[in-house]
Amino acid sequence: MIPSGVKPVSIIHDSFPSVDDRIGEVAAYMLLKNYPSSIIEKFYGICDEYDFLLNPAEFKEDLFQLEWLLRYSDNLCEKLNECSIQKQIIINSIEKAFMGNSLSELQLKRLFRIYQIMEKH
Repeated sequence: MIPSGVKPVSIIHDSFPSVDDRIGEVAAYMLLKNYPSSIIEKFYGICDEYDFLLNPAEFKEDLFQLEWLLRYSDNLCEKLNECSIQKQIIINSIEKAFMGNSLSELQLKRLFRIYQIMEKH
């Protein structure tokens, strides 16, 4: 029993992210650090985001998920801009998103920033 005037302490349940939740971060890190392609190729097919980041030549554009971009840093977007395949997939996806009305103002601002990065070159 809790004495009167004492506020109960709640326990916050927190969990570790699953491997699937973190694989895109690992792939982005590997991409930014320029790991050898032999290491990268060993992990082809683990998940769609990984394939997009590390093996764009084999990636099917319809598997791309716009929410990936919302997690990417400007540095990673600049790196993706160097690959014409990734750049075109990103531009196409952002343009489709701008035609719809399902994004928040914050998401639209972030996607516009990424679009500007993709249009630099």
